[in-house]
Amino acid sequence: MRSNLLPKVVLTGLSALSLVAASGAASMAATAAPHPAPPSEGPAAEAAPGNPPVNEAAVAVCRKALDDLEVREGVCFWSGQGFSGDMSVYARPSGTDTCGSVDPVKSAVNLTRETRLLYAFYGCNPANFIAQVEPNEARSQFGPDTNARSWR
Repeated sequence: MRSNLLPKVVLTGLSALSLVAASGAASMAATAAPHPAPPSEGPAAEAAPGNPPVNEAAVAVCRKALDDLEVREGVCFWSGQGFSGDMSVYARPSGTDTCGSVDPVKSAVNLTRETRLLYAFYGCNPANFIAQVEPNEARSQFGPDTNARSWR
């Protein structure tokens, strides 16, 4: 039985980068390529100044979503690796003893004071543990093509 005990907000079809550009939370151009092509000769070019790394952009997007909900703590999940795909926001999740179900997710931002544990199947069975997300951490993936379906 799949039970969702925590309220969530889902933003569909927008990646962390497109949300940041749309919200003005960072000074990146909406048309900027997420991974610029390296020059044909010499060492690879560094990221252009003013374009924050993807993890920073994802944290900014999650923080803005929580601010819009007028809460300070929460967890944001993305359906794709690298903070791509649909984003779900769980505001004020209860303690680490509560198991919550999520649609299959592949990246997360934890803006709470507790470590969040992620599991491959519903039910938060310790035998299915796949990753943890520390407080104020952004994880762009949990493993090669690994999905989480429950968390606490």
